[in-house]
Amino acid sequence: MNTFQLSVVTSLSLLPAWTAHGEVPLTYEKVEVLHEDVLNESQWVVEQMPGGMVNFNGKSIEIDDSRGCTVWFKHRQSGPVLIEFEATMIKAGGPNDNARDLNCFWMAIDPMHPTDIFANDKRTGRFPTYDSLRLYYVGYGGHRNTQTRFRRYNGLGERPLLPQHDLSRPEYMITPNQAKRIQIVVIGNRTQYIRDGEVIFDFTDPQPYREGWFAFRTVSNHMTIRDFKVTRLAPTSGIDADPPLMPLGGYADGYSVHQISAGNAPAMHSYIDICPESPDGSKIAYFEFENNVPGWGYVVVANRDGSEPKRISERIKGHDHDGARQQWIDNGRIIYGIGDDQHSEIYSLKDKSRRLVEGEIGMVSEEHGFGLTHNNYPKSRYHDSDRKPPEVSLMNLKDGTARPLLNKSQMLPLHPKRDLINAPQYLGHGSVQASQMVPGRIPVLLGVHARVEGNRKEAREVRSSIGPERRHHPLRIGSRSASDVAF
Repeated sequence: MNTFQLSVVTSLSLLPAWTAHGEVPLTYEKVEVLHEDVLNESQWVVEQMPGGMVNFNGKSIEIDDSRGCTVWFKHRQSGPVLIEFEATMIKAGGPNDNARDLNCFWMAIDPMHPTDIFANDKRTGRFPTYDSLRLYYVGYGGHRNTQTRFRRYNGLGERPLLPQHDLSRPEYMITPNQAKRIQIVVIGNRTQYIRDGEVIFDFTDPQPYREGWFAFRTVSNHMTIRDFKVTRLAPTSGIDADPPLMPLGGYADGYSVHQISAGNAPAMHSYIDICPESPDGSKIAYFEFENNVPGWGYVVVANRDGSEPKRISERIKGHDHDGARQQWIDNGRIIYGIGDDQHSEIYSLKDKSRRLVEGEIGMVSEEHGFGLTHNNYPKSRYHDSDRKPPEVSLMNLKDGTARPLLNKSQMLPLHPKRDLINAPQYLGHGSVQASQMVPGRIPVLLGVHARVEGNRKEAREVRSSIGPERRHHPLRIGSRSASDVAF
């Protein structure tokens, strides 16, 4: 996992601030050949409109296309990497010998199927069916060999074209029957498209695409591909191979990002459902890791701008999703887990005192002064009669006690998928995954997670409100190796 620092975005933009980056030389070493001698049918997936042909003979790929074709390399790639090949556009009198559209996608991801780009069977080879992908694209000699363009697809159907990425001079067009060596470099937040040693596009992306699939792309064209190779790179100058996800500083659209955690230590404010700010907005709380994530560290309180940070906890273990799940009870008190799955600690900023309370905190209700916790009674700690059904408990933050609120047996009758969860083959898999406070007369959102072995690929969420008690029951299904049922 990359190290990171807690940062704040002061306003929001839908598109990154793209930067042309041709003035700084990019040098690198070739470390390891990842793929070579792979021009056989078993290594590629063809998506082609009717009327075309793709032939593999082990030494080359021949594409003779009429209405649109994409040929995907099956293996997902990640940077820093060099993808290279030799391409020849054939013009010898054939019906598709038009010497045009030497195109390619790289670092492509389908946002609907981010772990498997081939899960979507709706793509046909017709160009618009790829608009929803997130990728880098070069159309070399497109529009009947009159335009050469670079685009960054954002996964939302938008394919912005910058003026400096729209080339029309003759030297950037295709020469028929002449082999061209194409190299694509991806290192950190920088990618290059190189033709016969000349950098045609050199692009720095503040929100880079660091991994994904590669594909050849063409239409109404006849071409051959040879000498395809993928090589791991190590940069020697010109780029940080592992830049921050969002570089600090100002952005073109008027917003800025600055660090608010201290030093270079990895930091995390908590999970997405917890606000790091105190109720009055004057302070923040976050978890500062010593080194590894997850790992040992401290709960830290600082001013809203990150100044005057103070460690308020003893050295405790933090999780990779939510640190110690630290959160504000009010403007003067913070609660956080201490890593034993059974207790939490409340710290007072006023007198710097600490006291233990029963239960590992899930979420605090500032309105009611209670907390939620859960216990899954794992086999590693509880045995035989001591092991109860997974349950959610209400934490009294005043006297430090916790009492059971609901257990799995009581929650199951409310769940729309109770028949599935109660099936004999899945009994014993259910466990409490999340317990959260929501506004209302019964201020509780209950989450239970059941891991069900299978290979379902769909992913969806169902939320329902049942009866006057307003208990909400989210349902999620889907993963590559298992189906996850939460309620």
